[in-house]
Amino acid sequence: MLFEKRDKEITEQELEQIKGRAGCMVQMFDEKIADPQKRLALVAALAGYACHKAVMKETDMTLVMVELKDGRTFYYGDDLNFFLLENKYSVYSFIKGYLDVAMGRPADLDVKRIVAEQTETLGKLDKKLCDVYFPDGLYREMKECWDGIFENMTAKICTSSRQWPVLFSVVLQVVMRHMEGDPVKKSVQALQTAIYISKMDEKSLIESSEKLKKDTEKQLYLFLQKGEIIPLDTPSETFIRRSIDMLRAFFKENEMEFNVSSRIEDMVKILGTKMRIHDEPVDIYISLYAKTKVAAIDFICPFKADMFRLNELCQTLVKLNSGRLTGMFRLDPNDGMLSNTVAFPCHEGLTRDDFLMAFIPNMKALSDKMEILKSFAR
Repeated sequence: MLFEKRDKEITEQELEQIKGRAGCMVQMFDEKIADPQKRLALVAALAGYACHKAVMKETDMTLVMVELKDGRTFYYGDDLNFFLLENKYSVYSFIKGYLDVAMGRPADLDVKRIVAEQTETLGKLDKKLCDVYFPDGLYREMKECWDGIFENMTAKICTSSRQWPVLFSVVLQVVMRHMEGDPVKKSVQALQTAIYISKMDEKSLIESSEKLKKDTEKQLYLFLQKGEIIPLDTPSETFIRRSIDMLRAFFKENEMEFNVSSRIEDMVKILGTKMRIHDEPVDIYISLYAKTKVAAIDFICPFKADMFRLNELCQTLVKLNSGRLTGMFRLDPNDGMLSNTVAFPCHEGLTRDDFLMAFIPNMKALSDKMEILKSFAR
């Protein structure tokens, strides 16, 4: 049933204008994302995200927020469904239009079942979208894309916020036409992804949960292990000086001893320490890059990977990394040592919260997955 919001629906003339301008965006996705399945997931996610962004922009529309037990929140509401499912040019309408043409007859997507399934699985850690992304990983990639193209593409193609979902639905329809494979499966996956991501924002991510942050912060203090202190040689750059002062205070507060080294030519300070994660000693290195004002945390796992199982190992690390750990895993081909790296920009310096939100969730995730990593030891 359509809501009585006809003034929010775009006209056929507006639709034709969007179609005429969307070619550059289609070309960009074709060129930038080689994997068709990942392309489908990203564009469907953008279409879903555009729905709740449009609701936020419209002054007479509202979102309903539902909080899970772990503190994460998700979006619901009739106004969200208007752009997503229930108007003439909704995301669902474009997906259904593609499927009808592909099948040569009116097709039934069983939208009520799909909506119910996505709602029931909100927040589940083992959920996957389009068979390639965990929701948190897809959301981050989608959000980075949205921010990167909004000013130069989205805002120039669309004349109002209510056109945003239509633009990405047009692109999604073309992406599905260009893909090989079962039209029904593609349509179901696209709709599932759009629905799920339409309900997400930063507060729905695992690492954003205040409860999770507090629980893992307590565990952090149990994993500390003392090391050796080396005299500090602080460069003059304000970013480095303030960042090291903050980290030094944090380490001392928690009885963590550390050493400091420098790569003068790269203007990098490296703070090293040790901790135990599930009784396994792990080396931790925090690198502060003065030139780019970026901080990076490296968790060096104590296991040497079996290089003969490299392909299996890489597949396992990809699964662990998608939606479970921030940053990326690396495997040193020289000695087979495993490391997880988290990097983040620090435009105004490194704050305690920046450090905790990058450090603690990865420490907890590594703890949970330590047995899997140990299975790759020689």
